[in-house]
Amino acid sequence: GQVYASAQGAVVQATPTSLGKLLRDVQGYPQCEVESRMAVVEFLYVEDASWPAFASQCCCRDRYPGVPALANRTELWTCEDKEASSDSSRAIHKQRNRVVTNDDGTERSGLAMRAFCAPAFEPGVRAPAWDEEMLAYVPRLEASDELPDNWELW
Repeated sequence: GQVYASAQGAVVQATPTSLGKLLRDVQGYPQCEVESRMAVVEFLYVEDASWPAFASQCCCRDRYPGVPALANRTELWTCEDKEASSDSSRAIHKQRNRVVTNDDGTERSGLAMRAFCAPAFEPGVRAPAWDEEMLAYVPRLEASDELPDNWELW
């Protein structure tokens, strides 16, 4: 039989691309607070809220191991939950969609900019940084400063 590992602790779902604008426009947070709130969503409570810090302090596995149709599509990053208590055994998880199926059956993938569960981005792609206009953490192409294809699947 199959043995499945269950995530113990809270799972923060994959971040919708419009979340920053929803925080500002619908929930009424001032723009100056949106970045810090988005940092918690993207990088949990890791100090120095950044991709390099997150990737070095958390570990990654496939969200749906043993399910061939879902394999290597959704990452589950596990980090120490520093907000829960002084109990260092507490964990919090961040789900990151890397491959999605569109309504028409076609697939979009972010694996060209970062391999599945890889801590580093591919050469030529900068790790996500805060974009004040998009109100989101976004990766950029080093050569052009443009967004990579399927940037939201970083």
